[in-house]
Amino acid sequence: MFSNQFGQFDSAGKVFAITDHATPMPWVNVICNGRYGLVVSQNGGGFSWLDNSQLNVLTRWEMDLARDVWGKHLYLADLDATAAKDEPKVWSLAPSPCFPRYDSYRCEHTQGRTSFHTHCAGIAAEWTLAVPPKDPVEVWLVRLTNTTDTRRRLRIGSYFEWCCGVAPDTKREFHRLFITTRHDAARGAIITTKNMWDVPPRVEKEHWNRAWPYVAAHAVGGIRFDKPLAVADKRLFLGRHGGLESPAAMTRAVPIVDGFGRFGDPSASLGGDFTLDPGQSVTLTYLIAVTQSEAELLTLIDRYRSPAGAQQAITNAADFWDSTLGATVVQSAAPDFDLLNNHWLPYQAISGRLWGRTGYYQQSGAYGFRDQLQDSQVWLPRDPVKTKKQIHLHAAHQFADGSVYHWWHPLTETGLRTQCSDDYLWLPFVIVNYLKETGDFSILDSVAPFVDGTPATLLDHCQRAFNRAHQRMSQRGLPLIGSCDWNDGLSALGVEGRGESVWLALFLAGLLEDFSVVYDRRGEPQHAAACLDWRSQLAQAVETHAWDGEWYRCATRDDGRWIGGKENPEGRIYLNPQTWAVLSGVLDASRTAQAWQSVKELLVKDMGPLLL
Repeated sequence: MFSNQFGQFDSAGKVFAITDHATPMPWVNVICNGRYGLVVSQNGGGFSWLDNSQLNVLTRWEMDLARDVWGKHLYLADLDATAAKDEPKVWSLAPSPCFPRYDSYRCEHTQGRTSFHTHCAGIAAEWTLAVPPKDPVEVWLVRLTNTTDTRRRLRIGSYFEWCCGVAPDTKREFHRLFITTRHDAARGAIITTKNMWDVPPRVEKEHWNRAWPYVAAHAVGGIRFDKPLAVADKRLFLGRHGGLESPAAMTRAVPIVDGFGRFGDPSASLGGDFTLDPGQSVTLTYLIAVTQSEAELLTLIDRYRSPAGAQQAITNAADFWDSTLGATVVQSAAPDFDLLNNHWLPYQAISGRLWGRTGYYQQSGAYGFRDQLQDSQVWLPRDPVKTKKQIHLHAAHQFADGSVYHWWHPLTETGLRTQCSDDYLWLPFVIVNYLKETGDFSILDSVAPFVDGTPATLLDHCQRAFNRAHQRMSQRGLPLIGSCDWNDGLSALGVEGRGESVWLALFLAGLLEDFSVVYDRRGEPQHAAACLDWRSQLAQAVETHAWDGEWYRCATRDDGRWIGGKENPEGRIYLNPQTWAVLSGVLDASRTAQAWQSVKELLVKDMGPLLL
């Protein structure tokens, strides 16, 4: 379905198969189980992490959208290849980093796993990467088949560089001195520790450097190699001045087992030599795992390093995502709408946004106060208890004056407190939507702490958010925009404390109407009336000051000048004020209709709506 020159969806819409790896930009799968995660592109680029995709990254990766060559690589070498055969001696099972001329290539992204299907030099390969639902481990299942009529002598080898800490690793040559590797030959594993972790200190007395509190491993299993390959040093694997496209360890006469210890250039390469008869297939497994104790780590390796264990992990991942996403099914007259809402949008909201908190080019790892609250609504029709849990997490990152962390990092609890004008209001917004979906009004009386105050009910948390907004109003009755509103790009309009936001007035007005119902249900008519009164004042202020004849202006600067109006040569109309004029339902109906008509005429293009 919906095919283009690069690939298409399968008939169920769950799988997108890429058949031309030269996509305009890397097309990636963000796979995460809530703790362990990986990003993998159609070329095999990407990285792995635990709990925080910026502060606790396992495998080194550099942002390079043009080449897409940084990742975890899997090589094959033909030990009998000669130049006369005009066949590659070394190639990779995903396009990166060798970019061979495959006889066939297909990358399949789906929920919880990605598979590469390639055929090169007479060897058919299938390489699947997956993360099981609960364990902090990444499983690779590799199946190789000799499609020729001759016996083949081959060497397989994995390769990646360890990071074991904060990314991007700008002080790599320093950090490598603190990584120690050792070889567990019985398990086919490289065990890795690091005695430095330069995460930001949480308090002033805490030292900026502490030991990395984890132990990681890379392991291989499934077959017994004629001669094993196990290298834990980048220079030994690539060779002096060697490149990723043809590593020395893959082409030398005899594979090596070397490079372990301290003060090297820590990487991980495992594999070895084996033979395949005509038509014969072999199945191998690779793992990357990380835990806080070596005993736990070895248990994970033993559980998943067999082909049966790896296949079970892949099956469990598929079952988990099917059951999680299948709790709600969308059916409409638009197949693309159904496909996105049944599979890809909720999957990406959960795996990429809530759990991974990363994309290919933005390794964040942090919680955005508004971002993950918004994302958590994906659970409302599926598992609303998880939305409730997210609400409590964010409430605990609110200050007693109603302000919040714009973002904060798990693991360190370091965050950024700003003058952004809307963050704190998304807490009552999501709570209201939770109430609409569940009817569970008891959540309002549940208790959450403040960053700097005694615990209070969630209703109190919401009231403090409203109080903060009420204290940040202009003389004209419009909310102050502060360092930005929901449009983060408007980051310099109101830093002096005078700029105003029309969108925020509409967002707040709709929210106040919802909370008037909340207070009525709780038997608090005075609070309900106050909400409706303020709502009317906001609507009147918008109608009086922001209407521009055919749409609503966007905001004012600190100097009083408007943006998003007819007098502006650029950004004459912004999308947010018009859409929320419709959504809030508090403005003049004829004006709202005209504003929406202006959106359709000026902002809606073939590929979708423009922000401004």
